[in-house]
Amino acid sequence: MLLLNAPANPDFEAEIAAALACHLDGIPGAASTAVWPEIREYERAVAATLNATIQPLMDGYLAGLEGKLVGEGIGAPIYITASNGGTLSIATARGRPIETMLSGPAAGVA
Repeated sequence: MLLLNAPANPDFEAEIAAALACHLDGIPGAASTAVWPEIREYERAVAATLNATIQPLMDGYLAGLEGKLVGEGIGAPIYITASNGGTLSIATARGRPIETMLSGPAAGVA
């Protein structure tokens, strides 16, 4: 979800996104400023759309991975490589999978 001037007041966009989530049960979405907190609306819209598109797939994959590791008795925290070469917690990666899109090239350099 995208409001044109959301970077000026991201809380308002977050409130609207939360209200929509109550009415759109099961449909993925996020406030654009939560995904890409930049002023340019086109880039925010693209990032939010990509994030909402891949989120169900990545959420299912990461939930399965986490379940299998816990099932094997592995209690260590799981970290996912981010596009910037850093790491994300599994909860962050499940909520904002767009941050992992370029993790392969970033990890290769690291």
